[in-house]
Amino acid sequence: MKGTVLIVEDEENLRFFASTGLKRAGWQVYEADSGQAALAISDNLSPCDIVLLDLHLGGMDGLTVLRHLKERWPETLFIIITAYATLDSAIEGLRQGVFDYLRKPLDVSQIVACVERASSSKRAQNVSLTGPTQPPPQPLTGPDHTPLHTIPLSEEGDTLTRREAEVLLLLAESATNRTIAERLDISLITVKSHVTNLLRKMGVSSRIEAVTRAREMGLIR
Repeated sequence: MKGTVLIVEDEENLRFFASTGLKRAGWQVYEADSGQAALAISDNLSPCDIVLLDLHLGGMDGLTVLRHLKERWPETLFIIITAYATLDSAIEGLRQGVFDYLRKPLDVSQIVACVERASSSKRAQNVSLTGPTQPPPQPLTGPDHTPLHTIPLSEEGDTLTRREAEVLLLLAESATNRTIAERLDISLITVKSHVTNLLRKMGVSSRIEAVTRAREMGLIR
């Protein structure tokens, strides 16, 4: 068994096809048709490796469910499923540690592939699902070898996340959002959310300004 997945989805057909596809791919799957059901499951279940979570559920909304589950399962990776994620909801999700977003309509292969990517990411971050622990990834560094995600960007002490640092370096190469998505193996909406976050943290309003400011600060060459 590759690991455990909790599917929180109120659309019965999507929940069924996602569950069937993941089981065939070797995952142990649990299902919840609402946020309340997901929290009830989490009370009686060891933390799942990955949660597939619909952003727009009846009753308790997806972001509220995400906050509660993250408190209970801090090492779990979350994948948001939605038909109409807004940039604000994507940014809020990323702040809470969402791995990626999947836009409806979906086919099973997309879901399985994203879960497999999350599994690989989790193993790479020294949180192995099944095997021995792996060494942590090497930090991204600036010209003076200081890790980019540890350098304060403002008096408030804002710093970039590791992923935002990766995006910044690709922006310096004039990479498009699609190129960044392909290089980092994430969705376009996730790229846009990372770009919006790093622009805010750097106090600029465009990608060009971000790269210029990063060079002025000595973050990149």
